[in-house]
Amino acid sequence: MYEYVTLTATLESRFQPKKFDCSTCLTQYGKSQKMIDKTSRKRKSKGCTDYTSRTYRIENIIFTTCIGNYVKEAGYFIEAFSLYEKGMLPFKGNIGDQPNKIIEVFNLISHARRRHTKD
Repeated sequence: MYEYVTLTATLESRFQPKKFDCSTCLTQYGKSQKMIDKTSRKRKSKGCTDYTSRTYRIENIIFTTCIGNYVKEAGYFIEAFSLYEKGMLPFKGNIGDQPNKIIEVFNLISHARRRHTKD
């Protein structure tokens, strides 16, 4: 379940970087004291560190802080998915020889992309 939650959060962050990417959030306003205060207010409103102020729901998962807190590096999976769409499988053999977990990850990526492209 933990893997599903972190991958879902990571994909959400990739599809909505202005909303959930921590580096974008922290550098968006600049470094003056006034802008640092603005960043702090924004982070508080998003529930970055406070577990009671805000919840987010993606599919059947309820996040009690900003989704950016759950993001992990998933570059390999996204690159592998891109190649998978072009017909290249990440492991030796045909589609039936691929590990079930990688096919689940690809289905999750495909579903997340469809959810964001139809909006």
